[in-house]
Amino acid sequence: MLATAIATKYNLNLVTIRDKPKGHGTLSRIEGYSLKRGDLVAPIDDVLTTGNSLGELWGILVKSPAGISPAGVVVKRGDVSLPFPLKHLYTLDEILNDKTSQ
Repeated sequence: MLATAIATKYNLNLVTIRDKPKGHGTLSRIEGYSLKRGDLVAPIDDVLTTGNSLGELWGILVKSPAGISPAGVVVKRGDVSLPFPLKHLYTLDEILNDKTSQ
């Protein structure tokens, strides 16, 4: 939903990643806009805890012809080491200790 809202607000193409391919159609986990060379993809998630979801997404996107910008999350819950660049808006500590408005 977050990526859909961002794509709609800024008139961007949207790509979603399925947990597993549908049993018909393209049989691809990538749905929506077809990525091509020259495109730049921004992986977005709401909360980062273990990094598993973004790591799996990153693994799928690196096989596409598109470039990949740093991943972005709203809340970074854990102190996770990832093999790709990550940007976040808030840490869980900042929210719990109300440091978001400073």
